[in-house]
Formats: sequence, structure tokens, C-alpha cells
Amino acid sequence: MSERERLSRLAATGELAATLAHEIKNPLNAIGGAASYIGENFRGSLIREFMKIISEEVLRINKLTTTLLNFARPVTPHLEPADLNSTVEDTLELLSQEAKESGIELSVDLGNGVPVVDMDHNQIKQLLINLIINSFDAVGEKGRVLIKTGISDGMVVLSVEDNGTGIREENLEEIFNPFYTTKTRGTGLGLAISKKIAKEHGGDIKVESAYNKGSKFTLVLPGKNGT
Repeated sequence: MSERERLSRLAATGELAATLAHEIKNPLNAIGGAASYIGENFRGSLIREFMKIISEEVLRINKLTTTLLNFARPVTPHLEPADLNSTVEDTLELLSQEAKESGIELSVDLGNGVPVVDMDHNQIKQLLINLIINSFDAVGEKGRVLIKTGISDGMVVLSVEDNGTGIREENLEEIFNPFYTTKTRGTGLGLAISKKIAKEHGGDIKVESAYNKGSKFTLVLPGKNGT
């Protein structure tokens, strides 16, 4: 699939996602409101049990519709000079406990002399979270995930490499398409959103993978002033 075809598909999918999300949110809010009213005005263990189920499912679907809207919304980064290594460190603080609890070896190799990057710190952080969580899912318990930064061919690079299940060769062309997923959890939007973020920063995400051996996702960004 050409890049033009991919972008066209993303735009069309984004419009559909936004429409669906808006249509779902209105009745969902009504359901949530009705459940709250019943829970506050009626008593009984069975009612409490069902109200808990309704509230949890409403919350889950609300999160899904928010994800759809975020995917559909144009990704307009607020670019500021930032230290990519610091962004990696901030992200690892959020995910190190999950890695520890899952028995995953999470290591980092931050390159020296990585130049400042014009980037949206929060968007790149979200992109990195998406890549790391994908790696966690791929390796399972006692797996290894390595995050590296550096410079290659004049570009700043950030890679997330794991020794997990890998991706079949015939699926490599599909993984950045919206809603494509081989996982039992998630929406299949993480990599599509990450690709959009990378493109809006003037960069890209590349993938190398061998089935049953592992994967390596690499974010490529121009340094500040193209260095």
C-alpha cells in the first residue's frame, strides 16, 4: 500500500470513528445517568451488583469513544525544544512498576550527545507508552524490552526492542492500519495514532520483526533545525 493510500484510508477511518463516537456518547451518558439515579434511590444487593456492572461498562465504553475521538482529531503538535532522553526517563517512571510486576526486564540505553528535538513532549510520551505496552504484551512474563536513543544518518532515533512473539511477515504491512490488532485487548489504534504523531513531527516509525524472535520499532525524528 502506498503512503498516499494509507493516509487516505486513515482520513476516512477517522471520519467514521468520530461519527460513531459521537453517536455512542449521547445514549451512553443517558445510560450512565439512569444507572446513577437507580443506585441512589433504590436499595438491594442485586441492584447494587447490576449498577456496578453497568457503571463499569459505561466507563469502559466511554474510554473507547474517547480513544476514537482522539484518533479522529487532527494531531497538531505543540512543538518546543525538548530533550528526548528526559522524555524516555519520564515514561519509564510510569511503566517500570508494571514491568516489575510482570517479571519483564526493562532496560534503557540513552545515547550521549542526542540533540534537542522540536517536539510535543506529551505526544511523544504517548507514542512511547504505546510502543512499550505493545512490547510488554508481546513478551509476556520474563521477557526483555530495551529502549535506546541515538543518532543515525543525521536523524534522532528512539527504538523499542523486545524478544517477544514477533510479527508475521505478511502482517507487517497491516500493523499501522487503524483497528488492526492480533491482541485480545486494546482497540488496534495505538500504532495508527503513533504513526500519525510521528508524521506530524516530520518523522516516521519503522519496524523490523521476526516471528517468534521479537520486534524492533524505531521512531525517527529530525533534530532541532534539521540536525
